[in-house]
Amino acid sequence: MGEDRVNDNELSDDKLRVVFFTEATTGSCSLYRAWLPCVGLASRGHYVRYSQQWQPQMLDEFDLFVFQRNSLKATVELIYAIRQQGKPVIYDMDDDLLRIPLTNPVYWSYMDRPGAGWYQMQSVMRSSCLTVTTSELQEVYGRMKKSYIIPNWLNIREHLDAKPIRVANDRIMMFWGGSNTHKECLMLLGDVIPEIFKRYPNVGLVVMGDDLPFEVDWDRIYQVPWGKYRFFKMIMMGCDIGLAPLAHIPFNLGKSDLRIKELAAAKLPMVASNYGEYGKAAPIAGGLVANTPEEWIEHLSRLIEDGDERQYRSESVWDWAQKQDILLHAHEAEAIYRDVIADEVCEDVIMGGDGITEAPAQFSYPVVDSTNPGGTVG
Repeated sequence: MGEDRVNDNELSDDKLRVVFFTEATTGSCSLYRAWLPCVGLASRGHYVRYSQQWQPQMLDEFDLFVFQRNSLKATVELIYAIRQQGKPVIYDMDDDLLRIPLTNPVYWSYMDRPGAGWYQMQSVMRSSCLTVTTSELQEVYGRMKKSYIIPNWLNIREHLDAKPIRVANDRIMMFWGGSNTHKECLMLLGDVIPEIFKRYPNVGLVVMGDDLPFEVDWDRIYQVPWGKYRFFKMIMMGCDIGLAPLAHIPFNLGKSDLRIKELAAAKLPMVASNYGEYGKAAPIAGGLVANTPEEWIEHLSRLIEDGDERQYRSESVWDWAQKQDILLHAHEAEAIYRDVIADEVCEDVIMGGDGITEAPAQFSYPVVDSTNPGGTVG
């Protein structure tokens, strides 16, 4: 069973009482969309819980229920039951599930589990409203249900406490990290990395997570296996230049600027695709944006050759990153949650299947690893 986390602040009438449910307690979705909102709300004195377990007394204990994206029939039933009791439910979405490309492994995982996408859409329709990460997602899901934007924010204290891990001291190290759902993004660098390696023998590349989908001098590639998020940050902080390619496909228009924020929090001068939220955030942060392989090569060459510019941009992105801290923005989420509670009406929205009229006595998500993703609530 996943562990519950509750802050111990004394309650008063103006305090929010919010519980966040996630399928997994590890991974960026749980961290940024459930755990950090808990941290932010707790810092403002609210009563919050981060949980994988449902208990009947929660109906009296909490005023708002937030479900981070999941794909279980049991969740659909639980959302329906909570709303039948007159309590508001938020369903949180951080990806555009309506435009997943066929080349993305997630698409085929849904083909293997046809109920997964269906249950997510039912959860969307049965919830009071949605929270999403970008204006693009707000437009997509807003056609179905009222949607609020809550961006991904950082926990700067975790970056201050982390110690960099440098995999090579004799090279200027570039960094890219991501799962196997980002092949199209990596392909943007197919002509870039070989050319950079050809020009600069002292440059290497850390690849954390997926494999490169193109041929390159593998002696200069440092393949680091995916690990806990703290490890990801420490590897990233041990590099010199961040790479943030974003393929020009409709699905990626819904991607948030989170990777830009993560690279900035690692103090990495960066080059990013001039597309979607990456193209908006990177220049504001102090990074460079590229539209073509030639521009990628030009910008990376500047950063490799000019140590002073790397230092200047490192300081610029770090200054920007500190302004993206959850404690500076928790009031924005708080205002949205208050609106949702005030606007709640008991609805009976059903998309197929039979509804239930009372919450199950006990419910929990299947748990693989219940490790706390970081931080302390309360």
